[in-house]
Amino acid sequence: MLEAREISAGYGIVPVIRNISLTVDNGDILVLLGRNGVGKTTLLKSLIGLLKPSSGKILIDGLDVTEWAPSRIAKAGVAYVPQGRGIFPKLTVEENLRVGLRGRKDRSSTIPDDVLAMFPILKERMNQLGGTLSGGQQQILALARALCSDPSHLLLDEPSEGIQPSIIRQISELLQTFSHELDLTILLVEQNLELVRTTATRCFVMEKGCLSRELTTDELEDDQKVFEALAL
Repeated sequence: MLEAREISAGYGIVPVIRNISLTVDNGDILVLLGRNGVGKTTLLKSLIGLLKPSSGKILIDGLDVTEWAPSRIAKAGVAYVPQGRGIFPKLTVEENLRVGLRGRKDRSSTIPDDVLAMFPILKERMNQLGGTLSGGQQQILALARALCSDPSHLLLDEPSEGIQPSIIRQISELLQTFSHELDLTILLVEQNLELVRTTATRCFVMEKGCLSRELTTDELEDDQKVFEALAL
């Protein structure tokens, strides 16, 4: 279980998120919806340790990790796929995947066979530079790299950004597999409603640095209710 308790954070003296509390249980896919600039990425960075909260607590399976370094949080089972994918363009596919191994508790230096089986297109391109892959392939690589750390919790920041519809559908299927078969706890920041509707078990709307309301899965199917919730 991944939990935030009244988290506030920002940059310097500028507050961005305020008193956010949420819980993501095992197997959940909790989606955060919201317009640009409302604090979604700031929340993810706080949860992974890249940004220290000014107040509140972050817990992983009941353990307070608020003051932990990102590397220690990663080894506690939290993987992060940042907005823009964050792959290393001058490293090969294999080298990118090996970066993910650094977050493993067992310190294994072997790329798991089940990861390669799940992403056959990467297995065919192990010696190709990451920067020469298409945008969709780079996103798949970022997901595979995250899985190489053998996480129990997965944070994703807008994985559909700049991706063609066929890859978005593939990402949807992968996230459902991660949740149902691997029992991963997933916190997803997303604006693509198709991806949200096909994956979310729960959904919160963020507005001005706070969680403004929760949308049911039925409400997500109604464009008008979603638009009203996002104040579009």
